[in-house]
Amino acid sequence: MVVSGGKTVVESGRGAEPREAALPPARALAERLRALRLDGGLTQEQLAERAELHPGYIQKLEAGERLPSLPALLRLARALGARVTDLVAVLDDVLDDLPPADRDPGDDDALAALLRRCTPRQRALVRDFLRLLLEHGC
Repeated sequence: MVVSGGKTVVESGRGAEPREAALPPARALAERLRALRLDGGLTQEQLAERAELHPGYIQKLEAGERLPSLPALLRLARALGARVTDLVAVLDDVLDDLPPADRDPGDDDALAALLRRCTPRQRALVRDFLRLLLEHGC
């Protein structure tokens, strides 16, 4: 792991391009957790003790290497004297930056409506065409 330009990257093997180590949600939550901890004047060890969590776990959370479970979030919020929403509100901004989902659930309804208008022979052709697409990785 290397810190480059303020970003933590992981080298993916010999000659491979570096990639970011943390997902955006983990990074956003890590920065918020660290800010709340420092605002409270706590070390990672003190926060871990108050939250009854392992200090290494706190370190991984603040490095953006892990996302906390719901019970851990509750413990962290209590230990920081904060609300859970104070910790996770930063994720709302991250959601705005994520690309849209590849599949729109409305597409299923539209496809079903089109198939209902087809004759049995046309449906068979569509089914065979879809099988070919999937077999060839299209």
